[in-house]
Amino acid sequence: MTEEELNDLIDRYVKGECTPDEMHVVNSYFNQVAESAPITPIRQDLEMLQQRVWAKLGVKHKTASYGPFVRYAAALAVVFGLSIGYYHYINNANHSTNTETVNDIPPGGNKAILTLVNGQNISLSSTQSGIIIVKDSIKYNDGSSIDSIRPSAIKEPDGRADTTTRMLTVATPRGGQYQLVLADSTHVYLNAASTITFPSRFAGQTRAVSITGEVYFEVAKNKNQPFLVTTKGQQLKVLGTHFNVSAYPSETVKTTLAEGSVELTSSSLQKQLLKPDEQALLLSAGGFQVSKVRASDATAWRRGYFRFMETPANDAIRQVCRWYNVEADYDHLPSVPVTALLSKNLSLLECIRAIEFSNGISITLTNERKLKISKK
Repeated sequence: MTEEELNDLIDRYVKGECTPDEMHVVNSYFNQVAESAPITPIRQDLEMLQQRVWAKLGVKHKTASYGPFVRYAAALAVVFGLSIGYYHYINNANHSTNTETVNDIPPGGNKAILTLVNGQNISLSSTQSGIIIVKDSIKYNDGSSIDSIRPSAIKEPDGRADTTTRMLTVATPRGGQYQLVLADSTHVYLNAASTITFPSRFAGQTRAVSITGEVYFEVAKNKNQPFLVTTKGQQLKVLGTHFNVSAYPSETVKTTLAEGSVELTSSSLQKQLLKPDEQALLLSAGGFQVSKVRASDATAWRRGYFRFMETPANDAIRQVCRWYNVEADYDHLPSVPVTALLSKNLSLLECIRAIEFSNGISITLTNERKLKISKK
């Protein structure tokens, strides 16, 4: 089995999509890895820790025919990459860390603000994961109404349907995420600290939206009405495809294609076509630098976990900080790559301990909600 095939299998394993035979392959593989790990877990600890890991993941495909050691190894591999023995490490009664004197911070969740054309701001329900735009109305994705929307925001004052295109905005804070289904049935996923501005209906020859932050699109196909995404410094054009755009302020704009094809145009009118599993960096000169990547790595956040594969420390820490709404000291950040596969359901202390254990760095969480990172 190649590394790419194994990564794909783990992706499906963490989503609960593996067949029984595939589950057996994953469990068997990580059982071999665990047996060669430097830390030898105690069976009683494993039984307790395995239950905790499964509960944290919410994975339903437990397999009684394999021992707790195997399930423990596979679960750890899913959450922490190859950091076998991590949970034994942090749960040892004699283990101490300089972060235990401060309060832990829970993970982010479903949080967003909807801004209507009349300026009304609505805090969207955290018990819902997204909204749907359909027939000049906005509802939660379970079909329930958003009670605080006034009729004048969607229709003319006399109750008639508005014939103009009304622009709406959804923004997630740090520590937030949300989903949308646009009027053309395009699915949109917003990561933390991101915004999208879009029309209540798509009229004319194109379907145009603008974004900041990180957004994943599953564009509904319509060859007669191209879909346009505008960010700082570039515009992206598609007919129907899946792609991820990261366009945070003061960071390089990155576009990663999962399937289909896209055409990028920079503000200097330089163009670039992307193929699946390619990523384009927008250069300061207005051109693009294209590299071959695994699109599933760039889009792991949408599936509920961080996937760092030799990721520069500053990039990894920025992602962590946005999700947990904390700050970091970037001035003294060691220039080391980070490799880890982390559930976004972990608390902050669990997350940073996993990064510490796997990557040889020390992370301190201060009482001011700030991370201080140094090399061990």
